[in-house]
Amino acid sequence: MAMRKACFIITLLMILANDALYAQIRSIPAITIARQQRKNQSTHLDLKKNYGNATTKQTTKKGTPKKRVKATPVTSEQIDYALYRGLVRKHTWYEGQGAPISEEVARHLPVYYKLSMKNDKGHWQLVEAMHQDTLTCQHGQGTYVLDKYNDKDEDSKEWRERLNTVAQWLFIADLSGNEVVEERAYDKDGDLVYSFIPVRNADGRVTGSYNDAWGLPVDMREDKANTYGSVVRITYDQCGRDSIIDFLDGEGLRKYNTNRVDQQRYLYDDKDRVVLVTSHNMVGDYANDNWGNCGNRYDYDDEGGKYSVTRVNKNLAPMKMPSLRADGTRTFTRCEYKRDEWGREVEAVITDANGKPDTTTTGIHKILYQYDDKGKLLATIYQNLNGETLKEEDVR
Repeated sequence: MAMRKACFIITLLMILANDALYAQIRSIPAITIARQQRKNQSTHLDLKKNYGNATTKQTTKKGTPKKRVKATPVTSEQIDYALYRGLVRKHTWYEGQGAPISEEVARHLPVYYKLSMKNDKGHWQLVEAMHQDTLTCQHGQGTYVLDKYNDKDEDSKEWRERLNTVAQWLFIADLSGNEVVEERAYDKDGDLVYSFIPVRNADGRVTGSYNDAWGLPVDMREDKANTYGSVVRITYDQCGRDSIIDFLDGEGLRKYNTNRVDQQRYLYDDKDRVVLVTSHNMVGDYANDNWGNCGNRYDYDDEGGKYSVTRVNKNLAPMKMPSLRADGTRTFTRCEYKRDEWGREVEAVITDANGKPDTTTTGIHKILYQYDDKGKLLATIYQNLNGETLKEEDVR
């Protein structure tokens, strides 16, 4: 206890020694008001700052091109940007998953990612979630400590709403250009939502924490009855991808994540796709989370444009997900997804572990997704084993 107090005093003295942060601390009421108004002009995204030696193009809210920001070329053949269907983290940076896509393909997708501002070490520093030619917050990227789509608790509602506004990320490197010292997430207007600060502990491992738009530590989930991890320790695999995520509190002690497990683990194939994600307790044993299963196994059929998701238990055997936190559309053993020519998911079929026709607990056997030519989702149709359409309110 005495050591903790001493550490706290040392930390406080270091904070007070920082004039800029001290000025913020002296004006806590002003910060509180600004937080309520969601305004902090000093954290607006400004690409005129020297974040790296790459070029990029800015646009106004209406999509009108602004003046190009010029800097030292990366190579003799300047790379302005690249487009990808998905993202993968490597050594905390975002990289494009798979091969780059053309602008024609991108125009047909619900969301794609534009990576730009490449530094001289080959890292993309600006990542934007896009639909057509505009930023979008309808994407699959989130934080380590909060699931913005599936967590429904009131304790995290405020932060879920804020995370649902994120549309772009800026990565700040150290002087070497290789290590990320800060990841900043912004909304479509360029206002900072949060920053993530990774600190290297050892080769292949970092510890990261979240700050709000005022640079103050943030807990994305507040619950007086339980404490949840606000800090994560990330262990990379041999390719630099997130392999083991441990959830900690501000003192470095183990805490549950929002799925009430101490640890998540990920395995990948040679195309950077997740093939297995599992939950573990503090000693590393497989554990069921509060969804009722241990994790998911993913299988890919590159030739047919298909992939499947299989729920697994603590023995990594197929299981039917029970109706705990999951809604009716998620309570399956195995789901086979089919993509169209543009790579959009157009069909999901529920089967048992052996691939035979099956249903969720609410009777869904097949889900059909319909899009317009610009990739906007127009309709989601649910069918039972007889091909009859089910009402959406009956399948949730």
